[in-house]
Amino acid sequence: MAEGHRERVKRRFLTEDLESFEAHNALEFLLFYGLPRIDTNGIAHRLIDRFGSFSEVLEAPLDELASVDGVGDNAAIFLKLIHSTVKYYEDDVARRSVESFDSKEAIGKFLIEKYAGEENEKVMLLLLDNRGGLIESRVLQEGSVNSANVNVRRVTEIALRGKASSVVIAHNIREGSHSRQRRISRLQKA
Repeated sequence: MAEGHRERVKRRFLTEDLESFEAHNALEFLLFYGLPRIDTNGIAHRLIDRFGSFSEVLEAPLDELASVDGVGDNAAIFLKLIHSTVKYYEDDVARRSVESFDSKEAIGKFLIEKYAGEENEKVMLLLLDNRGGLIESRVLQEGSVNSANVNVRRVTEIALRGKASSVVIAHNIREGSHSRQRRISRLQKA
C-alpha cells in the first residue's frame, strides 16, 4: 500500500465529501474501516466488477459478498451494515418529514421512496399510532419477481407487539413503467 494513501483519501473526503469520488474510490474508503490493515483498492474494484455498481454491492446478498476474493465474512457484514444503516436513516428522515400518515398521499409518498429500484415483490408493513404517526416500517416478506406470501398471524403479532393502533400493508407490483406511473398517479390523487 502506498505510504500515506489512506490519509490522503480521508483528507479528500473531509474536504470534498463523497460526491467527487468514483464508485470504486467510495467503496475502497468504506472498506478502510471494515478491513483496517489490507489494501482495499483491488477489493473495491473486484466488488464493482462482480456486482456492477456501488449500490448493487451494498444490496448484494451476504454470502455473495463474502465469496469475493479478499472480502470475507466480517467485511461482508460491514457492507450489509452500511446498507441497513442507510435504510434506517432514510426511514428516520421520512418519519420526521411526514407529520401524519393519515392520508393516502402521505402513505404513498413514503412507500414510493421505499420501493424505488426494487426488482422483486416486497410486502411492507407500517405500524401507526393513534395520531397516524409512524411507529415502525419493516419489510414483512420478500418474494420472487411476481409473488410474496403474507402470514396474517405474523402481521397481528407484530402489530400487537408494536402497540399499533392501525397498520398499512403494501406491496409493489412489477409492471411496465407506463402502468406503474399511472398507479402512482392514482395513489397520489386518492
